[in-house]
Amino acid sequence: MLRGVTTTADLFVDGVRDDAQYYRDVYNVERVEALKGPNAMIFGRGGVGGVINRVTRQADWSHAREVAVQLGSWDDRRLTADLASGFGQRLATRLTGVYQTAGSYRQDVSLERMGINPTLALNLGAATSLRASYEFFHDERTADRGVPSFNGRPVSTAASTFFGDPSQSTSRASVHIASAVAEHRTRRGALIRSRLTYGNYDKFYQNVFPGAVNSTGTAVSLSAYNNASGRQNLFSQTDVITALRTGPLAHAVLVGAEFGRQATSNLRETGYFTSLGPEVTTISRPLDSPRSTLPLSFRQSATDANTDGVATIAALYAQDQVTVTRHLQAILGLRADRFHIGLQNNRTATTLADTDLLLSPRAGLVVKPSAAVSLYASYSLAYQPRAGEQLASLTATTQSLDPERFTNYEVGAKWDLTPVLAASAALYRLDRTNVAVPDPSDPTRLLLVAGQRTSGIELELTGQLRSWWQTTEGYAFQDGALSATISASARAGARLAMLPAHSWSVWNKVTLP
Repeated sequence: MLRGVTTTADLFVDGVRDDAQYYRDVYNVERVEALKGPNAMIFGRGGVGGVINRVTRQADWSHAREVAVQLGSWDDRRLTADLASGFGQRLATRLTGVYQTAGSYRQDVSLERMGINPTLALNLGAATSLRASYEFFHDERTADRGVPSFNGRPVSTAASTFFGDPSQSTSRASVHIASAVAEHRTRRGALIRSRLTYGNYDKFYQNVFPGAVNSTGTAVSLSAYNNASGRQNLFSQTDVITALRTGPLAHAVLVGAEFGRQATSNLRETGYFTSLGPEVTTISRPLDSPRSTLPLSFRQSATDANTDGVATIAALYAQDQVTVTRHLQAILGLRADRFHIGLQNNRTATTLADTDLLLSPRAGLVVKPSAAVSLYASYSLAYQPRAGEQLASLTATTQSLDPERFTNYEVGAKWDLTPVLAASAALYRLDRTNVAVPDPSDPTRLLLVAGQRTSGIELELTGQLRSWWQTTEGYAFQDGALSATISASARAGARLAMLPAHSWSVWNKVTLP
């Protein structure tokens, strides 16, 4: 959840969309960037509350020989490696890898994961370079939905109790991502960067899971389903970055284009307890013995999804960061996206299609009263098309509707208290509009209304208090509410679910002599 907006797809790797649902690892990660607020000018559709971007380790002529072994409770065993070398001035290579197995405090729950990521870098001349990488990653684990609730709280049971059938509950994903980046510096200093990325995602999820606990707290219902999904992403991004002057104004200009194609398949099946009857999909188990070993047959019900879809993206964008004086900067940017999706419902033999033309502006002003202090104000706009984050939510009713809009207003400050200690503060408001709700006077129609508002303040202090002591401290207050038109209680101001009003963290790193 980013600024009150839940997301399963606002995830990127090296700035490229990595939006399939799977567990990721950090074995090959240089750093993780959390970018807060709508970022459509840079990242396109989605990103309405923010994005998470993993920056991977690349071949860079560094020398690394690192192998780490981790042992932990519940049979946790993990091996990672990072090997890097340079071969003269023209070629560098790097190899990162991971293998891990682990159990759990939960009964019969385990995981196994493995990954390997070779990269290379080539200097093709004084001004031109080429980088390439390939990652294979596989994660397989017991699908565990945890403990059900009773009277608004977790049901009273041992923390290790598994509800359902662990032998028929599995989640696995296999991921292949290949990428190549070419960079060229022109004689006038402009940087041209072009990236081509292909990702193949194969995921399967199956679960025998708990439902409601009965009114006396003595029995729990169990149901089952599985879902197979696949996705192939192909993205091409080209950026031109240059500096120029117009009279007294200095400009840092970014101009770019992105083209992409995403093919998605989705097949869901319901589990049937056939030993109890051909159409039995739910059983009841005593709360003190909530496991099931009954045989299951999986097949499609009348409402299970069976779809194939193809989404295409074409975008142009430009941004100008203008230095007016040494105390004043302005940032202006605009992105134009054409997003088209065609969705084939294989169960009903129907085809849906939707095309959106999205204009995503970004504007900001930075005032620097002194070298140590920056004050800023910004405005940005992002969209969520009706196909949804996982590109499978389009319906005959919603395909003609405009996408949801997310508008962010923000002011903030950054202050270098000392050369090694910095503080920052941000105050924001994020409005969600164009939310589709049934028309009270005609349930067959949908209306677009204001949906929710999230506002908050974020504070952070980070730096080097001593030569041996680093610290990062943060606090956030968030207030989010639904509008009366979409609140389940038909009451304006109903709080957003899963949104903490207060959150804070303190991280300290002490280096011993």
